[in-house]
Amino acid sequence: MALRSFARILRDALKKRGMTQASLREAAGISRQTMSNVLSGTSDYKLSTLFAVADRLGLDVVLVPKDVSYGLSEPDTMPTAPTSVRESAARFLSIAKERGGLSPDAGAKTREGQSRSSSSGSRKT
Repeated sequence: MALRSFARILRDALKKRGMTQASLREAAGISRQTMSNVLSGTSDYKLSTLFAVADRLGLDVVLVPKDVSYGLSEPDTMPTAPTSVRESAARFLSIAKERGGLSPDAGAKTREGQSRSSSSGSRKT
């Protein structure tokens, strides 16, 4: 991932949290110039700076093996996060099928299980 991608993620998190660059800079203990470098994505900076800024924005920096991250998109092309467990499961099944990881009937089995648990959970005893 390039510095510009990190910068975009950090700027988005800054906006979502409603923080100012000044308040983030103070919380992370970095200079104005360093804050500018981090958020512009045009200059290199220390890894410890990335950790400090990400932490103050409620983010974790995680390293993922390339074979695990295969197929992940850049943040601007990633779909929005699913809003329910059902949507998460459907997305997982779709990706797994695309990658040849599941048999064609895997989704049907999951839907049958959901139907059984839904119908058994709605019965009054």
